[in-house]
Amino acid sequence: MKTIVHEIPYSPASNLDEEIFTASSVFFDIETTGFSPAHTSLYLIGCAYHIEQMLYIKQYFAETPEEEKEVLEQFLLLLDGFDTIITFNGIGFDIPYLKAKCNTYECNEHFADFTYVDIFKSISETDALKIFAALDLKKMIPVADGLYSRIEFAKLEDQKYADLLEKEYRFCQKIQDGILSKVTQIYREQKETGKVYPMYCNFSRLEDACNQYQSI
Repeated sequence: MKTIVHEIPYSPASNLDEEIFTASSVFFDIETTGFSPAHTSLYLIGCAYHIEQMLYIKQYFAETPEEEKEVLEQFLLLLDGFDTIITFNGIGFDIPYLKAKCNTYECNEHFADFTYVDIFKSISETDALKIFAALDLKKMIPVADGLYSRIEFAKLEDQKYADLLEKEYRFCQKIQDGILSKVTQIYREQKETGKVYPMYCNFSRLEDACNQYQSI
C-alpha cells in the first residue's frame, strides 16, 4: 500500500468553512472499480483535514487488490482523530460501501458514532439533477489502440447502470468542445513548463510508457 501526503497552507475561504470544516472534521472520498462492494475493489481513499493553518491531503492507495484491507485499516485509524465526516453523497454510497468492506474483512468500524455533513444532501433537488459525474481532467491517461472497446448500452444487464452511462455520455457530447479546450490547456502547460502539480498525472511519463507498450 502506498500513502501519499500533501501539505498546503490553509485559511478559511468563508464563514461556512469555519462552521463546517473545523479542526474536528475530515473530508473523504473513495475510488472503486464499481458500485457493488461484493464484486468490486476499493483502491483509493482520499482525505482532507486541517491542523491550525495547514491543510493535509492524505491518500491511501492499494497497489494490488490484496492491499484493500490495509487501506481500510489505515483509514479507520485516521478517523479516530475526528468526530465529523464531510462527504459528497457519502451517506448514499461511500459509507455503505465501506461498511460492507469492513464486514468482509472483519474490521472494527464505528461509522455510527460520527456526525455527518453530506454536501450532496445539502444542495437543491434541481441542482442535484444537473450532476452526472466529475471529469477529472488532471488525470488523463493515454490508452493504446486496441485496448478499449465500444460499450452498447442496450446490452448491459444492469439497466440503472446503463441509463447512468448513457446520460453521462450524452452530457459529455454536449460539452465536448469545452472539455477538449480545457484538456488541451492543461496538457500544453505541463509540456511547456515541465511542472507537474500535486494530484496531476505526469503526462510525459504516461505517454512514454504507452509508446513503449505499443513497441513491444
